[in-house]
Amino acid sequence: MLQLMATFKNIIIKISIIIFLIGIILVFVFFQSIAEFLFNSGNPNGEFVKVILSVFGGLGLFYGLWINSQRIKAQNKQNELVEGRNQDQKSYDADKRFGEAIGYLGSDNTSIVLGGIYSLYQLAKEDKRYKPIVAGLFTSYLQDKSEQLYELTDNEKTELRKMNIAPIIIRTIVDLLFNSEKVFTGIKLNLSSVLFKHIVFNDDVCYCNFNYCEFINCTFNSNLIDCSFEISEIANCTFGNKESKILKCNFWGSNIKDITFKGVLMNNVNFDLVNFDKSNFKITQLINCNFISAFFSNKALFSDINSFEGTMFTKDSKDKLTFKNCNNQERIVYY
Repeated sequence: MLQLMATFKNIIIKISIIIFLIGIILVFVFFQSIAEFLFNSGNPNGEFVKVILSVFGGLGLFYGLWINSQRIKAQNKQNELVEGRNQDQKSYDADKRFGEAIGYLGSDNTSIVLGGIYSLYQLAKEDKRYKPIVAGLFTSYLQDKSEQLYELTDNEKTELRKMNIAPIIIRTIVDLLFNSEKVFTGIKLNLSSVLFKHIVFNDDVCYCNFNYCEFINCTFNSNLIDCSFEISEIANCTFGNKESKILKCNFWGSNIKDITFKGVLMNNVNFDLVNFDKSNFKITQLINCNFISAFFSNKALFSDINSFEGTMFTKDSKDKLTFKNCNNQERIVYY
């Protein structure tokens, strides 16, 4: 199609040139007659020459503008070609970096693995194509390696082990997945079946699958939104801070021991079939939360809560619940 249009354009140009040349020949052949026809008095030849010169001047002007426009088009086309080559080169370089970084993740050397992790993170920041891919690589790495990395750390007789510090690879991946740059915002992260010990989540944790995970001595320092913790083991952890929110989360069927929930709002959170042991809720508002079929093996403390709107417990759990400085307890629904 493009070739046909180019051929048609060339034919039009050639026909226009032929017509123009024929016109010039006719003017010179019938110069005297045309001059006398157009100008009846004075110097008809001179006047006609002026007209011809004006016409040629106008044609020259238009031709100059046309030449300039063609030059600009050619330059723009050249720029597009250069830009295209640059983009191709950037894509090639990015793909090459990606391949190299993938190779680093398989190393037994911690420093090399960290180099690969940071390289992948930088690619995700620079090129949105890599965001879901890198997120998937990070989560898969944790699923595959977390237990092994903790075993290696526990076997090392170092001060770090005594300080209960998590392996640096796990800490690094968690920090990159959840930080203020929010590179992976909007991506559903599958972190199921991962072991987390001594981990601090310093930024919002949203849209995550933590099913079948084990959390030991972990802290969630910010908002927790639309996350699933089904059938997980959670011990000695803190969820939230005094200003955070816990929204649309599901802890169905999990074992929860020595846990503190903090924040200004816990809304639409499901604790159905959860086994609680020594749990503390310091939430300003506990709204639409489901504790039906939850089992409390020890007293659960609810303190400084101002609203229990839509929150449900079973009648059998009443003697296991302690309320301190709470308001509107009459809004609790017992089944």
